Amino acid sequence: MKRPLTVLAASVIAFALSGCDIGEEPLSRSESADISAKEEYLCEKVVGCREKPRGESVEFEMPEFHGVKFKLDEDGLNVLEIADGMEKGLYWGMPVIDVYLSDLNGDGKREICSTVAMGSGIVDERIYAYDYANGKLYELQDRFGSNYRLQLQNGVLSYVQTPNILDGEVLSAPLTLDKMTQTDKSQI
Repeated sequence: MKRPLTVLAASVIAFALSGCDIGEEPLSRSESADISAKEEYLCEKVVGCREKPRGESVEFEMPEFHGVKFKLDEDGLNVLEIADGMEKGLYWGMPVIDVYLSDLNGDGKREICSTVAMGSGIVDERIYAYDYANGKLYELQDRFGSNYRLQLQNGVLSYVQTPNILDGEVLSAPLTLDKMTQTDKSQI
């Protein structure tokens, strides 16, 4: 009786970890103009784990932060800031599964958002949002209760909450900072 449960648990974990890029692709600039003319920068996907070449980093910029570059490192473990030739870690994961840019607090400056895997033995997926303008890190996680991942839905960055129990309800809603908890970066 234990063997089928072990196989089922392994299958569920493998399925959860393989679902890196489930969701819609970002909208083109012409399509995004129809969503909101007042939004200067639409939510966009920078990279997903299946898109990033193994062993290569992915750099990106945000025009709202002049002179600063950002990077998902070669191993896919760290999101970094590059300023004045120096690299500084913003957050990390085991791995960082995806990177999106979206203004979650309405200040006109996008946050860097990611689904990350965390844990040793039991791995959960959670969401980090780094408010670069204010130097604050937010997370959405429930270590043993649910997994969270990001997904674009009609150009809006949303979270998908999947409970760790088989009969739980899958929920999805737009991601906002008020649904997240501010966390001390030194604790991650």
